[in-house]
Amino acid sequence: METAFPEPSVGTVAGSPDVAGSLLGSFKGFLNAEGDGNSKDSKEKEAKLREVLSELDAFLEGKEYIGGDHVCQTDFLVMPRLYHMMVACKEFRGWEMAAGEYENVQAYMERFMARDSWKNTAYSPELVIKGWERHGVKRIS
Repeated sequence: METAFPEPSVGTVAGSPDVAGSLLGSFKGFLNAEGDGNSKDSKEKEAKLREVLSELDAFLEGKEYIGGDHVCQTDFLVMPRLYHMMVACKEFRGWEMAAGEYENVQAYMERFMARDSWKNTAYSPELVIKGWERHGVKRIS
């Protein structure tokens, strides 16, 4: 794709955080935490997720996307994971980013979801929930 359409580049951006893998691992860990939201395991895994979100939030300061003014490969990995996190953590753990929390991440998500490419390919929250249910994720009581 880069050969056929070199501008804008959608390659990775030097200095971008390695957040794609850590985001997936941290939110999956939180979804599958033992006990309710007050258990030690749940608190530890929530703290790890918050650490990853803080890192991404700091990186996004003053940027439209991880790639800067244009999306890059990392954006294409991170945004679907953030969407899954947003839907699944709310549904299964009763957790969501509060208004004013991780403002850069929330603005990034809003910008990305406003793109035609997202609107034309996005899947519903119900599909995300069904997918996590098929993977054995349970709602906290």
